[in-house]
Amino acid sequence: MVRKGGSPQKIALRCKVLLLDSEGVPNRTAAAADETRAEVLLAVIGVDKMNFDYRVTGGNPQIRPLRVFDDGATTYIQMPSAIQHMEAPVLLVLGSDGKGTMTNYRVKKQTYIVDRLFERARMVLGAGKNTRQVEISRAKKG
Repeated sequence: MVRKGGSPQKIALRCKVLLLDSEGVPNRTAAAADETRAEVLLAVIGVDKMNFDYRVTGGNPQIRPLRVFDDGATTYIQMPSAIQHMEAPVLLVLGSDGKGTMTNYRVKKQTYIVDRLFERARMVLGAGKNTRQVEISRAKKG
């Protein structure tokens, strides 16, 4: 829909994901049930701007994002609901040299809100032998 003035209408959107196993059957494990019930931060985003084309690799379920998306300007990283009751991982944006640098972000409930887009990032929890990491990468367009 288009309002007066020609700008796309903004809508309130609530995201929900049903996890499927390798055969496309809903995964009903306790962890998957928790993830699908996980509360999503309500945001007002133009539907035409939403990009869910991110890949998440590594890590364990405690620090692995449930979903990552952006609206063309801001990146949203939704974590499992348990993150609200444990130590949270640090978000580092990776440069072309693969080195991580700090970036500004805020956390609301279980969602990291990063006021920028990035090609690659790493979430890190712990240090030394106990380090756990997850890498997030945005798909290339074209």
